[in-house]
Amino acid sequence: MRLARLSLVLAAFVGLSAFNDPAGRYTVDFPEGWTTTPASAEGFTFAHAPDNVTNCGVKAAPVAGFASLTQDQINTQLFATPFGAADWANVLGADINLITLEGGEIIDANGLKVQIATLKLGAGFESIPFETRARIVVSATPGVVYIGACLAETAKFDEFKDVFETTVRSLRPL
Repeated sequence: MRLARLSLVLAAFVGLSAFNDPAGRYTVDFPEGWTTTPASAEGFTFAHAPDNVTNCGVKAAPVAGFASLTQDQINTQLFATPFGAADWANVLGADINLITLEGGEIIDANGLKVQIATLKLGAGFESIPFETRARIVVSATPGVVYIGACLAETAKFDEFKDVFETTVRSLRPL
């Protein structure tokens, strides 16, 4: 009980601040007080926690194969059922052997079907030398896929769980 109360108190001190993609493609609420970086070579913008290990990253990427689809087609053909582990491995460009799907869901956000999942990522994922857990989000509009991921060392994940949830659910195309 005391630990739960402490977690709620700490969560109240971690606000969120809106981050608008400089290219005008999306907005996301990164945790307040976290340090953001310019977009990486892969197009991700990251926000790093003060521990400099825990982070959230977001990206919008053009996908030519989605350009000819309507939003309804994307929602009903590509995002109709929750992704499995192999789907997430494909989205992340990762070895399926490094991914364990702990749970996933689809939400509707202003007409977009949005995939959200919790994954356990084995040591070696993205060259990270230790196991991590992640809260991941992906959605798409015609021609563009939006992906966000918040990662923490497995032992620290629950400490950031509420902040991660709020962050991934805040990712929206502009």
